[in-house]
Amino acid sequence: MKAIAVFPGKPNSVHLAELPNPSINDVPNGRGVLVKVLRVGVDGTDKEINAAEYGAAPQGYDFLVIGHESFGQVEAVGPHVAELRPGDYVVATVRRPGSSIYDKIGTYDMTTDDTYYERGINLRPEDSHNICKISIQRQEDSIKVLCLCNENGIKGTLQANAHAGVRLHALPDGGLA
Repeated sequence: MKAIAVFPGKPNSVHLAELPNPSINDVPNGRGVLVKVLRVGVDGTDKEINAAEYGAAPQGYDFLVIGHESFGQVEAVGPHVAELRPGDYVVATVRRPGSSIYDKIGTYDMTTDDTYYERGINLRPEDSHNICKISIQRQEDSIKVLCLCNENGIKGTLQANAHAGVRLHALPDGGLA
């Protein structure tokens, strides 16, 4: 499968990389969620990574797949996934837990660890399928969203969770009032 990637530390190295198709079995303990990627955000972080300002490839890779903000539809779930099912719409969290007290209580963005882990930004081999057709992620890194659609496609998503409250995400192809 093709993916958009960079060689961290090498400016202007954006390129197409080849990755194997992910499998639900890539995530241990039956907690995998296979997602058909529908939208990916490319932002200033990706521009800075391509400028070699930061970013680190996962162990075993010499490239980093960019595009850490994504929206997709669940295609399959592992046997120990209870909160999601095929057909659900999800967004993936970016920051992943480390070892600090903040990570242990679920507030990953407040980590005090010197080394931190971010999907599509820093050191995450299991999250290597970002700008791809299919991604694999853990259930706990998948936030279920309500998709607002019409005959022209996706118009926005409604997200509800304990940390964010309720947010409406409008898309540039037609926004929501």
